[in-house]
Amino acid sequence: MWQDNSDNQNKYQGPSLVKGKYGAPRVKHESTVIRRNGYVAEIIIGHDTMPQIFHYVVQRENSTGIVYWGQEVSHQRAMECVEDFLSQYDAKQA
Repeated sequence: MWQDNSDNQNKYQGPSLVKGKYGAPRVKHESTVIRRNGYVAEIIIGHDTMPQIFHYVVQRENSTGIVYWGQEVSHQRAMECVEDFLSQYDAKQA
């Protein structure tokens, strides 16, 4: 089960201030959260790079420790990496 919070990905946030001047409008990017088998994974879009980088982090629920993390060049590939990691626990719980 995963929850995609990226529906609001193109919300206009108004112009951004860059070194005293107005720059291009910023776009608010939401994250994708996946909860399964006692783990929580989040995919976040990096704002400071072009092309965009998709960061992912997997943690045990109710823990601050990171058990798996990485970066990918697409949201789809980041989802595949998270799903690959979580799928090894699907078999153990079956």
